[in-house]
Amino acid sequence: MATVVRYVNPASSGGDGTTSALSGANAAYASLSAWEAAENTNLDTANNIMQVNCAGSTADTTAVTISGWTTSATDYIEIIGDWAPLTDGKFSTSKYRLNVQNFTQLTIANATAFIRIHNLQIYNSDINTGNIWGILCNSTITSGEIRIYNNCIRGNNNTSWYDMGIRILGGTATYYIYQNWIYDWGTTADFNYSAIYFNPNTIAGGVNCYCENNTFHNNVVGIQRFAGNLIAINNIVKGSGNTYSYVGTFATGTDYNSTDSTDSIGVGSNNKTSQTFTFVDEANDDFHLASTDTGAKDSGTSSVNGGFTTDIDGQTRSGTWDIGAHEYQAVGGGLSIPVAMNQYRQRWA
Repeated sequence: MATVVRYVNPASSGGDGTTSALSGANAAYASLSAWEAAENTNLDTANNIMQVNCAGSTADTTAVTISGWTTSATDYIEIIGDWAPLTDGKFSTSKYRLNVQNFTQLTIANATAFIRIHNLQIYNSDINTGNIWGILCNSTITSGEIRIYNNCIRGNNNTSWYDMGIRILGGTATYYIYQNWIYDWGTTADFNYSAIYFNPNTIAGGVNCYCENNTFHNNVVGIQRFAGNLIAINNIVKGSGNTYSYVGTFATGTDYNSTDSTDSIGVGSNNKTSQTFTFVDEANDDFHLASTDTGAKDSGTSSVNGGFTTDIDGQTRSGTWDIGAHEYQAVGGGLSIPVAMNQYRQRWA
């Protein structure tokens, strides 16, 4: 098995992606879409992992669709952004971001999809077009394992169109959605604005989706399960109101979720309602837990299904886990000493 490494930087003049240079034949691809079109291949036959490192302060304004690849549990696609919330603190225009006007930012349409996406920024800044998704897992997906974690997925407080942070329509794949910040998806009370919308076209036996340790802020709907089997654990939902925080019927195993509303999730005996959350800089969308928080600190469980043991910052979780993407650390007012970038990269067995 080999790992094929490619680079994307929208400031590049465009090359074959084999280096992070910004010019020349071996320069980084100028968009994630350009990488997908040029590298589309059978990873399983080649016995390769495809690792894509996305970096740079120039916005990537081209929508990308991942389709036609052959992947497997050991031969998969891994897309890695350069956003590091431990040091960046919040959404950063100095780091790579998908910011596409009038289109869904990233679509996964591979029939068999073994894909991981992490440390990526996605920003839907357009307010004039509806039916825009940050990440869309298309109904063409029939199998695989998709992991979406440690990302910043930002909406635009749209008032008149239907937008969602992550929309999952694919059938019998297994989804692990954990430790993301997803915020500002819609302002009009309507079920079509959701941070997470889970509605697989084909219902598999067992659990299709594990939604764990995410922080959802200021979305019309927090987590919406419309069909399929979804377990939600250790999630924060703030600002979604008394009937929109947790929508639908969740699978057994759901527990330890927290919300500022009175909206009960209906499954699990350790969920918390009517909580007060305190973040480091909520007004500027920094959702690290503050030392004074009482709604999420030491209120979660380590019995998660994604296999992760660190938080969105790459810091080790310990003791009674905090709810949400961030595990409060006493060092430095909630943010510990920066860790090496490789601590952000998580692999499944």
